[in-house]
Parts: sequence; structure tokens; C-alpha cells
Amino acid sequence: MSGIPEYYTKRSNDNLFSLMAHSIIKNIYMLGAGASNASAGAPIGSELVWNYYEDCGTFYRMDERGGPADDDLREKEKEFVNYEKFLFIVDKYFPELNERERWKNVLSKAETYIPPTKTYGFKKYFVDEFLRILKTSGDQDSISLVKRLILEHITKSSRGTNNNLYNKFIKNLPENSFLMTTNFDTHLTDKKVGTDLYFDCLLDFDVVNKDAGEYYYKKSGQPILKLNGSLDWGICTKCNKLTLFQPHVSTQDYDSVLCNMTSNCQSKLEPYVVLPHQIYDQRIKKLWMRAEKELQEATHVTIIGYSFPEYDVEVVNLFTNNTNPRANILVVDFYDEGVYPKVSKMEYKNYIEKRMKNIFNRHDALTICVDGFSEYMKQYEKLATV
Repeated sequence: MSGIPEYYTKRSNDNLFSLMAHSIIKNIYMLGAGASNASAGAPIGSELVWNYYEDCGTFYRMDERGGPADDDLREKEKEFVNYEKFLFIVDKYFPELNERERWKNVLSKAETYIPPTKTYGFKKYFVDEFLRILKTSGDQDSISLVKRLILEHITKSSRGTNNNLYNKFIKNLPENSFLMTTNFDTHLTDKKVGTDLYFDCLLDFDVVNKDAGEYYYKKSGQPILKLNGSLDWGICTKCNKLTLFQPHVSTQDYDSVLCNMTSNCQSKLEPYVVLPHQIYDQRIKKLWMRAEKELQEATHVTIIGYSFPEYDVEVVNLFTNNTNPRANILVVDFYDEGVYPKVSKMEYKNYIEKRMKNIFNRHDALTICVDGFSEYMKQYEKLATV
């Protein structure tokens, strides 16, 4: 049974979920971008915003000359106007790239646009690093534009996906489980309507949208800590009041809602998302303090689709400094031969195990599964029926 933790297989004659419901069992599930990508096609960190046109652009409609039709090009320029603005801002800070002109040229020829994050692979071009530059420069308008594009990219790239892995995961979630994620997306909480499970973000909202009640229920819902904020948390750009939307929030929701917490506010909302380099305010700090407590008490910690990148210093420190040293740890990663053609699957698995031992300060064996979220879920579902 590849990928099943030893503490599961040793108890194969027991009802796993009865065991997990026992007070001594506390499960922590940490879900990263890899999990949302596998379940709903959400972009991973290096692709965020940059791959927006590649992921969400439609096929070109050609004219009688064999080139892209003029009216179709105008439609695409209109649809991706914010993306073009983003590339214009990028060129301002990285003039060596000349991305806006390159994208316009690709668009006019109906060719494939390959962003610099894929061409060069430099971390400095990743959107979180770019936001760091914008914040240092005090360029608030550009920061708001990038956050808007994060919302557009994540919501549009996942249209038409069935989100099947997350739906199965939530359906079979053991009792005494605690969810954590660094993802901005809402795929984990965007359950099928009618599912008898609600979520508690453990946060006090000033306004709760009328449709949010289908998904969230404070104090009696499934606890979930969204450590870097969420796309369905809207924050007023003027008074900082917080609104909870439904998980399938869209750009139209943000366009149609103004803050009415005070008579003289009436300001726009933007997604309340916090990048790794940003200073956390008191609301987010409260979530991090709760995460520390839960990790200290955890008996089982499962990491799915999260690689603990070096730049995510706060998250790395959170797990390094607080995880119960006696907790069983399972790491679910994915070995992609196309990405690592010169590295064998076993070499990749050994590399992941070495990294995780360093992060968790462990010398004993960890359980490492490099067959991905989908394969893990096959075993996860089997255990629910034991």
C-alpha cells in the first residue's frame, strides 16, 4: 500500500475513524497550492498572475487570411486589460523584460505567450516578490491591481473543474481534525451545496454576506485556519472593516459591493490576502497563535501539496518551532518526471524526506508519499470505510 502511513496499516483491524474521534487523537492537515492545483487547477506560486493569459485565454478565432480576427483581438485586449496593465508595471521595475510589448506581439500573431517565470525561473519575478517591491515603493494602486489579478486568475482558471479531490477529502474528514492552509483560493471550503458540513474561519467578521451562510458557521463549523488570508475575505480599503463572502466569490462581487460600515465610507473592498513578506495585523496574528497551539497538541500532521519554500519563513518557523515532537508526520508530494527528468522517483523521495526532517527537527522516519494528492485520496477513501 504505497503512501499509507505506518500508523494506519498497523491498525488495519480497527475502525480508523473511531480511533481518530478519541480525545487523544488530533489530526492537523496542512494544504498547499499543490493540493488546490490537483483538485481544481488553481495556479501554483510561480504561475500566479503570470500564467493568467495562458490559463484563461480562449482559442483565437481566425479570419479568411489565416490570422486572428481583428474583433477577436479587440475582445481579448478588453478581457485582459488588467493583465496588460500588470505587464506595463512589470516593465517599469524590470525594463530588461519588455513584457508588455512581447505579449502584444504574441497576441497579434496568435502565438503562445511564455512568461519570464517559466523562461528564466528567477524567484525575483514571482508575484509575491514583485508585491514586495511594490510595497517598498509605496505603490498602493499597483498592489491593488495585482490583488485583483490574483482573484481573476484563481477564479477563472478553475471554471469547469469538478474540485473532486477536495470534495472527497472534506466528505471523509475524520473527527478531531484541524485544517490549515496558506492558499488564497477558496476551493477547500467551496463544498457541494447540500453537504452537511460548515466551516469556521475562527475570525470575527464585521459583515457576513447573505450567501456565506451556506458554507460558514461560526463556533460549530469545521475549524480552518487560512494563515495568509482568503479571496472571500473582503477588506475595506479605507476603514479596514472585514466582509465574509461566499467561497465562489468573483470579481463581480467586489465590483458590486461597497463598504457601508460608516455613513461616510462607501469605499471599495479588495481581497484580504497577506503575502509572505508582509507584516501580519492583529486579526491574522490571532490565527497564527491558534495554529501554534494546535500544532503543539497534534498527534498526526499531514502535509499535502506544500513544499515549505525558503521564502515562506514564517510558515517554516511555525512548524519547526511548534509541531509536537512525538506527532506522526505524513508528507504528500508529487514526483513529476517531466520536471525532474534527471532525478529518479526514489532520489526525489529521499530529498523530500531529508528536507522535512530538517524542518521538523526529526531523526526518526517520516512517511513520504510522492504519488500526489490523487493517489493519496484513493487510500484516504479506503480508510474511511474500514
